[in-house]
Amino acid sequence: MTTVYFYVFMEWLFFATKPSFLNILSNWKSVAILLNSALVIFAEAWILEALLFCALIKFQTKPIIASFFVIPSLFLAITALLMVDNFTYTVFQFGIISTGTALALSCLLVFIGFFLLILRKLAKSFHLDHERRLFKGIGGVLLGLSFIPFILGLFHANPKPAVSNQTGVSSNQEVHEKYNIILFASDGIDADHLSAYGYHRDTTPHLNRYVSSARVMENTVTNGTPTSISIMSMLTGKFPTTTRFLSTGHMLTGDHVFQHLPGILKSYGYRSIQESVRFFADSHDSNMQMAFDVANGRTISDESFRPFPRFLKAKFSNEEFFVSKIQERVSERMLHMVRIKDMVNSYALMVSEKLEEVDNFWKLGDEKRIEDAISFIKETNEPYFVHIHLHTLTHCIWVKNECRYRPRMRQFSEISDKSSDDAYDDAILGSDRLFGELMSWLETNDQLENTIIVYTSDHGSAWNLDHRVPLIFIFPDGNHKGRSKKSAQLVDVAPTLLDYLEIPIPEWMEGDSLLRPEELDDLRPLYTVRDNKRRKAASFFGLGGFRVNLCHKWFELNYPRATFRSGNIINHTAPCPDDAFPPVEQIQIDMKEHLRTRSITESETG
Repeated sequence: MTTVYFYVFMEWLFFATKPSFLNILSNWKSVAILLNSALVIFAEAWILEALLFCALIKFQTKPIIASFFVIPSLFLAITALLMVDNFTYTVFQFGIISTGTALALSCLLVFIGFFLLILRKLAKSFHLDHERRLFKGIGGVLLGLSFIPFILGLFHANPKPAVSNQTGVSSNQEVHEKYNIILFASDGIDADHLSAYGYHRDTTPHLNRYVSSARVMENTVTNGTPTSISIMSMLTGKFPTTTRFLSTGHMLTGDHVFQHLPGILKSYGYRSIQESVRFFADSHDSNMQMAFDVANGRTISDESFRPFPRFLKAKFSNEEFFVSKIQERVSERMLHMVRIKDMVNSYALMVSEKLEEVDNFWKLGDEKRIEDAISFIKETNEPYFVHIHLHTLTHCIWVKNECRYRPRMRQFSEISDKSSDDAYDDAILGSDRLFGELMSWLETNDQLENTIIVYTSDHGSAWNLDHRVPLIFIFPDGNHKGRSKKSAQLVDVAPTLLDYLEIPIPEWMEGDSLLRPEELDDLRPLYTVRDNKRRKAASFFGLGGFRVNLCHKWFELNYPRATFRSGNIINHTAPCPDDAFPPVEQIQIDMKEHLRTRSITESETG
């Protein structure tokens, strides 16, 4: 028992001391995750131990005695493996993920040897009564403590689902017409650099073909940066300050786990896939449950054994997420060492300047995402929802205070050029080429006429919040076509799609339908957050900046610098007169009230 608790504690400590989902929880909830997770893993281990004992009952005494120590020895060996791997990768940038076949198999042999050594030591100590009593006593205390948060958790109300009679959305209702939906985004795109938005270079020749029959929102802002914040707000239709998803590595909690666009569409019979990148832009890694059927190569419904029975799933969603993450950390390394499946270094895919430094870069990159999305569509008979987020072409690699890009083909830039506007334009052109391939396939296979296409981006280049991002809706038959100068935000995407599908928009969504411009006030507050990456020594990254966008102006509370500043959204096409804005003092009061009503604490503001 103590070995299970030691393993879970070390994994809990690993997540608690780095930017992770544990940072957004209260101390009590964090400790509850530790104890409840250890309890359920202990129950699993006890069952396995009992099965092993039954399998060996017909043998002699020694194998039976040894069976009691197989599971504890395995947990100690796994804990040692993870600790050593964490240390070597942190200090030397070398770990299991870096190994080829020979080294991986060597690591496996060392692991097996260490496991057998521990098993032998524990079996020899079987007759030492004082040690047995000590460990039994410690284990008994830990087990007793674990039942306290578990029993309290049983009395918690279940989170509210994505669809319910209270919101006017019921899963047994029928959609007027089940259009397919493709949400296509490319990382870090400024609307100002798209020829579809009037840029002087033809950077989006494929997108341009559809603009005349599309609804083009000219003045759209993101609701957060970096990518994970933006995607979670877009898919939930909620502000990051509401979900408390304030940084990469955070997770959805409570009602937000189940309240999102993919969940609503699933209840109406849609099948869905997300093609993005793990950790940075993966809904399942962010604890979005009952959402996508397939996410970045994993079939979610069959992905792994879930520790909590279905009737407890909603009450212990945080614990289930934590257990799934620590199980994944073990399984990824084991599969890599036995050479069944290589670990993928998502971080290296994002930051490597040299393509040759990342094995199979393009195979794992944006071209593969398009291929996988098309394969999913081919195999799907139901209406589908496809979320594609291209990340390797236009993603900014921040080196020596400048953005560097990795365009695959060059039209505007030289081969050695990585950081100029020319290289950025080539990267956008490459993204547009993949968009064209997808649209061409849809047209060839008679899919386009029954499909809604949304073209957008998560944030501006270099995570700049001052830039407009593209937001274009291509509806069947050119419905709602035209250019709109109304201010828009990414949390408007979900309610706009639901409105078009004639699905009632739930009350918990904070965005507005962009199909009803007469209901959109010119000074509608659009809230945006940026995470805090300035405190490098901090154990987590909290809320670094919080801004409200009013028409063409933005106002920001910068927490690391303890300043308030304002400015203009670059190239906003419908500026409002200065006398239309409320006093700055009132804007500050409204912003602080927005945070107060969402209980954003001082620790979360960095």
